[in-house]
Amino acid sequence: MRRACVRFAAVLGLALGLAGCYPELDWRELAWEEGHLKVLLPAKPTKAAREVVLAGQRVSMEMLQSQLSGMAFGVAWSPLPAGEREAVLDAARDALLRNIDGRLVAEREVAVRGTDQLGREFTGEGIVAGTPMLLAARVVAVPGIDAGRFYQVVFVGRKDRAEKVDLPLYLGSLTVVP
Repeated sequence: MRRACVRFAAVLGLALGLAGCYPELDWRELAWEEGHLKVLLPAKPTKAAREVVLAGQRVSMEMLQSQLSGMAFGVAWSPLPAGEREAVLDAARDALLRNIDGRLVAEREVAVRGTDQLGREFTGEGIVAGTPMLLAARVVAVPGIDAGRFYQVVFVGRKDRAEKVDLPLYLGSLTVVP
């Protein structure tokens, strides 16, 4: 019992210490019914929509995004473009990396909650206006919801600030809700 209390106190102290790095990151789960998804976001998001080209096809992408301390957090969905799943994921990755004039640093397949489809998680580094930037994202193509949907959850921020954000928590929070 005493060990459990000591362990709990140590974990609580670590959590409070990490939260102190960026106290304004008040993670809250957001359920977005229109997007058929749930995700953690650190602040109240704004909603936006824009036309994007994915795998050579123009689609309307709906987004929720928040910005804090030089960091941007966003989640988006669009109708799934026709074509190869891999081509869609490649196109999304490449478009996101272009936003920071970046290069791919790491990439792996990941399970995405709420779907049996594997997603792709990747990180990239780039320079924007002379500032080193880090991009981390998870993308997935899911057939079946409507005519199929593409989802992405993205973090972009100064590299020195990104090291203090729990990116696995954030990216892993994406849950597709049928």
